[in-house]
Amino acid sequence: MRYKNLGVPFDRDFRNDSNENFQDISDDIDKIVGTSNSAVFEQMAALLEIDSRNTNLIFSNGLLTTIEEKDGSNVIKTTTINYDEQGQVQSVSESAGGKTVTYTLQYSSGEVTGVSKTLA
Repeated sequence: MRYKNLGVPFDRDFRNDSNENFQDISDDIDKIVGTSNSAVFEQMAALLEIDSRNTNLIFSNGLLTTIEEKDGSNVIKTTTINYDEQGQVQSVSESAGGKTVTYTLQYSSGEVTGVSKTLA
């Protein structure tokens, strides 16, 4: 015998139970991750078969200030970068799904010494 005997009958009931379990797992993943491209998750582009998102980069005075992630014409996520007079990043805000997370950088002698995070 080439294969190990598992001692489990692979009959119709076993296959139906297995298929039902796989469907339950798939349904749970859909609940967590979402099924549309407008859901905001890092893993979304990898999981969807079609990724219709595009990214717009907006510059001001040679500095990247805004990143818009769009699904078609709908803005799904906006990242805003603010700079101080020396051109150092002062804060980065990410807005998606009605929430905004802002990371504010603290500097000492031109070196980043801390980052604080707020949620609004």
